[in-house]
Amino acid sequence: MNEKVKFKINKKRRAVLWHGNGRRLIILAIGGALAGFFNGLLGAGGGIVLVLTLSSLLPKDGEGRRSVYANALLVMLPLSCLTLFRYIRGGALSGAPENAIALPLVIGAVLGGISGGLLLGRIKGRPLKLLFALLTLVSGIIMLTR
Repeated sequence: MNEKVKFKINKKRRAVLWHGNGRRLIILAIGGALAGFFNGLLGAGGGIVLVLTLSSLLPKDGEGRRSVYANALLVMLPLSCLTLFRYIRGGALSGAPENAIALPLVIGAVLGGISGGLLLGRIKGRPLKLLFALLTLVSGIIMLTR
């Protein structure tokens, strides 16, 4: 499981082809399915599943760690859009007073995302791993105690 994933660039098609074994494909498919399930059910948690899945497959160096987070975001963007669409269709957001706070959250999230993205290239793998673990742990404790 610690083998590096090999990528090959197909210049003719301008695509990146993934070369791995069937076991990796199964792990990725299961991780993706679990991420979608938790994102749809809870509105969150899919990113954590993706980070854990990708962490088990990609190199453990700083570049591999950054790639884990970048790939998780790449999957989470369309997944979150689909989940939001489903929530809206199900009436979860219609007329709720909480909608008035969405705009400041979006503005803050965009600014935070930009600053975090800028820092990502400068922070080594281990501190990122510890920060992610700490954030997950604190989130879990808060959810259990409220």
